[in-house]
Amino acid sequence: MRRSSFLVIAGIFIVASGLMYLIHYMIFRDAHYIFLYLIGDLALLPLEAFLVVVVIERILNHPCLTDTPIPRPSIPDSYLKHAVDEVYLRPVIRVH
Repeated sequence: MRRSSFLVIAGIFIVASGLMYLIHYMIFRDAHYIFLYLIGDLALLPLEAFLVVVVIERILNHPCLTDTPIPRPSIPDSYLKHAVDEVYLRPVIRVH
């Protein structure tokens, strides 16, 4: 994404947020409540951003999304041969 389009999107979100605060003020007429929680929200914003980045980073680095194979538990070949023989060599019972 180009830097200018990022700034446009950020500007749109800032304007939308301001409009929501304005609508809230027009409905309830309580600026003290708005500024009290606005400061609280701004204080926790870095923590929220950090947590989102950590969660997204962990999801993107999950083994299902990378090219590295997922380690599998080792199973003895004799067990696998027995399991395959049991599935494929077992007589099929058909009910008519």
